[in-house]
Amino acid sequence: MIVHIIKNSKFIGPFITFIKDNFDIKEHLFLIVGESGECEQLPKYKEIKYFSAPMRGQYIDFSKEIKPYFKQSDKIILHGLFIPNLVFFLFFNRKFLQRCYWIIYGGDLYYYQFNSHRAFGKILEFFRKPVIKGLGNIIMYAQGDFKLSEKWYATKAKFHECLYYPYLGVNDYLKDIKLENVKKDTITIMLGNSAADSNNHIVSLLKIKEEVGDTDIKIICPLSYGGSKEYVKKVVAEGNKLFGT
Repeated sequence: MIVHIIKNSKFIGPFITFIKDNFDIKEHLFLIVGESGECEQLPKYKEIKYFSAPMRGQYIDFSKEIKPYFKQSDKIILHGLFIPNLVFFLFFNRKFLQRCYWIIYGGDLYYYQFNSHRAFGKILEFFRKPVIKGLGNIIMYAQGDFKLSEKWYATKAKFHECLYYPYLGVNDYLKDIKLENVKKDTITIMLGNSAADSNNHIVSLLKIKEEVGDTDIKIICPLSYGGSKEYVKKVVAEGNKLFGT
């Protein structure tokens, strides 16, 4: 059995549907961490289990709930390493690490840089290091990030190159686009991929303004998820101030 452990997000519903449409879903079990009401679009399959134990805190309850599923598993797919209780569990149950396939999201890898200076971050990083070092497999479409996991965590994991979460409508959208050799005077810049402050939007906007001046540019800045509403407002306000609406 292939066990997936996932934090609720907008990517998960389409991914589970993709698995059902292309594989035998009976061979998969999806452990969703978080309240069931957090993700309205999740399909209703018996292969989906919701955890009552939280991502952080009440570790003993979390451990008791997850351990039977991990014991039954042939493979364990870790959809990101954003769940502190999962990190603690794997630290104390390292026999499961070689079965694990860590799908690197990005922020879970760069936690090393952005969060390990905080009190809880230092504690969590202490547990993360041996867990990541002992993982059997890492899934990522960018080999550069895998190389960073080797550098920062000395992992001996096997690298699997894969463009994951394909069933989001992106493939169908892209296949209908016909690219042409079009020359335009406007320079288009994509800044970040989410509203997470780790994208350093405001610093980047200031740097772009400094470098390009009054050059004809268009900035695309995705802010639909991953950060607070207050932070989004600050980024939008700064963008309007520097470049106009």
